[in-house]
Amino acid sequence: MVAAKLRTFSCTPNKTLLALPSVAGTLTRGLARFARILAHVLAPQSLVLSLTDVMNSAEITKATIEFAVKHGLGKRPELKHLYNAITSSPKHERYKGLMGVFAVQMREDRLKVQTFTGRLLLKINPKATERCEEAIFRLLPHWDVSAEEVVFYLRKQFGKENMLTAINNLRAGQLSDLDFAQLDTVVHWLGCCER
Repeated sequence: MVAAKLRTFSCTPNKTLLALPSVAGTLTRGLARFARILAHVLAPQSLVLSLTDVMNSAEITKATIEFAVKHGLGKRPELKHLYNAITSSPKHERYKGLMGVFAVQMREDRLKVQTFTGRLLLKINPKATERCEEAIFRLLPHWDVSAEEVVFYLRKQFGKENMLTAINNLRAGQLSDLDFAQLDTVVHWLGCCER
């Protein structure tokens, strides 16, 4: 539509209307194609620009989930930008943001997102800002038990014995059958991570 109008008239500085040559449509299509290519090339740069600012915990959670959904578990050049953005954020925001991923209910990509986040937790190793019991309890509602990396991270933070004590304390409370099964899986992964 725009190309058709441009082919017919053009406005010059003195406001007279002139007919354009037939190549105007080709030029317009070429410019439109160039704009699409430029947008495609600059899209990763806009992600980089948006991740260079200091992020709060909610932004870390959102950026981590979006990255994992879009890029999966493979190493990508954009991972460096996400890593730098998270590590340049305040220390207490790092832990809350990354552990916040496990509090998000997801129907699709849950294992991929939680595995990716667990790997980030292990690599960045933010200091826990809550007690061991609270950290484990946070996992129970939405944790995919195949995302064992988060258990390895928590063991690194609290130690195996502290985690087992916390699990026993949690078992003394009122939990659902699913919660008990989740705790059994945490114990299983604790036994597997004798690294």
